[in-house]
Amino acid sequence: MVPLALGSAGGYPQEMLSVFIETRAHSAELALTLASLVPGAVEGVIREVVVVEREPDEATRKVADHAGCRLIAARQLAAALRSAKGEWLLWLEPGARLSEGWTEPVVAHLAGGPAVAARFHPLRPAGAGWSWRLRRGRSALRDGLLLPRAEVSTLQSGDESLDAIARRRKAIRLPVSIRPSAGP
Repeated sequence: MVPLALGSAGGYPQEMLSVFIETRAHSAELALTLASLVPGAVEGVIREVVVVEREPDEATRKVADHAGCRLIAARQLAAALRSAKGEWLLWLEPGARLSEGWTEPVVAHLAGGPAVAARFHPLRPAGAGWSWRLRRGRSALRDGLLLPRAEVSTLQSGDESLDAIARRRKAIRLPVSIRPSAGP
């Protein structure tokens, strides 16, 4: 796997995004999410990936280490958000995968004016009926969250989860699809 903390290889400014993924022993799901981020790392859109470990798990640590991610304990979340290298934060659930071509719309949003939080459009699984959105869960990170680092710079407590913080954020929708995690 390509390390996900690469510099600027493409025409995008360096240090744009810091990606945060909160996990509870989800090593296989984490690997899926990291694989979808590779284009952003190669193009220089992603500056760093931080894996927030809510439950210690050796397999998750190995996946994070092999991918070049920074691994932190949940209690370090507030400090990690304040010291993020990117000016924008991308929060994802383990198992969520961004669609091909996600980098261009994201970069356009980052450069497009006022700093406004954004989410992605969820892809409906093949064969899912009309009630799919009702059954898919209530996670605030189900559709990802892209927000300016300044919006969380005053966070004091590391006890709060990314999901809890994301619940308080209003966001627009970007023209990018996300395949949500299959988990609950």
